[in-house]
Amino acid sequence: MVVGFCLYGTLLFVNGKFSGPETVHTAGLVEISGGEVGLGPFRVFSWATLRSWRRPGQTERLLIPDGERWQLWGGQDVLVHVRPGLFGISWVSQVELNQERVYRAVLEMTPTAARVWAGLAHVYVRSRRFDEARQAGIRYLEIYPRDAPFAMWLGTLLIDASRPADAVAILEPLATRIPSRELHERLGFALALAGRRAEGIPHLRKAIELAPREWWPYWGLAHVYYWGGEFDLAIPLFEKALELRPHHPEARDILARVRTLAAARDRQLKSP
Repeated sequence: MVVGFCLYGTLLFVNGKFSGPETVHTAGLVEISGGEVGLGPFRVFSWATLRSWRRPGQTERLLIPDGERWQLWGGQDVLVHVRPGLFGISWVSQVELNQERVYRAVLEMTPTAARVWAGLAHVYVRSRRFDEARQAGIRYLEIYPRDAPFAMWLGTLLIDASRPADAVAILEPLATRIPSRELHERLGFALALAGRRAEGIPHLRKAIELAPREWWPYWGLAHVYYWGGEFDLAIPLFEKALELRPHHPEARDILARVRTLAAARDRQLKSP
């Protein structure tokens, strides 16, 4: 029995450790009751009954950890995170409150609840629903039009998610009102990535003007020129970024590459 238990435990561990990507399902939490699993004086897990996301009209019984149990109660809408398992043994990795539905219920009563719109943006970013994140962010900024930290947070995440046009929609209204180096550098970079290079360059230059000792505006503008094949403009900017941040792990390699490309271009231009 002990050997069998150990083998089965190892099977479940490997199944969960090397599981595939999770899927998220909506469900209703019926109740948390029916016994608890403890370790000495500590309660570790509680039993929860949920409306099944697999079999309509039926329920599922799950053990949920104590940290989740105190955030949930019967009658709530929840999200169930399910992973397929390496060996096809699916398992639930997390049960959490369906925060989107909570926020939407609040907005039905108070459509101008600004912090709720901000919370929705967080929910949508986390679930990679970027169109809805942009819409929620814009709605929040219509109510709080000078919240630059929020705009920079959401704009940066949208840039990192390869959604530069969405980032521009968030950043552009604030950058025209607030003289912020961070706003100008992020907006300039997003504009360049979105194919609006001529509009982005002045914002990056404005960021340099506002904070000449900050390395990133030089770095961002250098990349914009580099991508456009304007190596002579990119090289001094890369050099300045390296001067301000001498231990940057990529700066020397990129600078050497741009210099090589510039030299090759010059040789080609001189050849008959």
